[in-house]
Amino acid sequence: MEGVARSAFHIICKVRKWIKEIGPNIRPKIPSTYAGKMICFNLGVGIKLLKSLYIIAIQWSKPNAGFVSLNVNGAASDDNSGGGGVIRDDKGNCIDAYCCFFGTGTNNYAESSTLLYGQAMCKDRGFNKIMVQCDSKLVTFWFQNKANIPWALKYIWSRIKKIAIGLDLQIIHVYREANAVADSLAKMGMKEKINRRFGINIPHSIRGLIRLDKTNTKYICFCK
Repeated sequence: MEGVARSAFHIICKVRKWIKEIGPNIRPKIPSTYAGKMICFNLGVGIKLLKSLYIIAIQWSKPNAGFVSLNVNGAASDDNSGGGGVIRDDKGNCIDAYCCFFGTGTNNYAESSTLLYGQAMCKDRGFNKIMVQCDSKLVTFWFQNKANIPWALKYIWSRIKKIAIGLDLQIIHVYREANAVADSLAKMGMKEKINRRFGINIPHSIRGLIRLDKTNTKYICFCK
């Protein structure tokens, strides 16, 4: 109460109680200083330890000789979904690319649909040795039978598995930084609501990304 003297001990108890009450709702973004940690220690208040970030250099990986690389990605936002992909040879040269608009759908629906589209396009062009690269761990797990496929996607995946029969098809998970071309194409399909197959006439905004990948340019990735 105003005008009532409080002892130092009483004030410390109040501060400690207040910190404990608001502590669980605090989401720290930077590590505490040594002084801050000591204050919490003396007050008997626990502190949250942040996971350390580490930096790795990421680059797009060329497929093995005789294989083509199919990078795919799906995107979903505000009930719209789209996908994109690019086929490249073992030298990093672009063979074909596409973007799609899938309408209403989730990100997993978009990821699965764009894989189906790209896989069918590779087979139509006579490519039997394909290295698929995508930044969705779920997609790689579904293809490798390491996770259960949601019932809403089972029809798409039955077609994916059927097309894969007779193909030497590998699928690997990559970081998003190594999938920049497919990511840009997916966003184009979703935002512009278009279905387009580009061949080698890649949009100018994406050609630079392909050149960077071809020259083994590294991207910085911050990981926890």
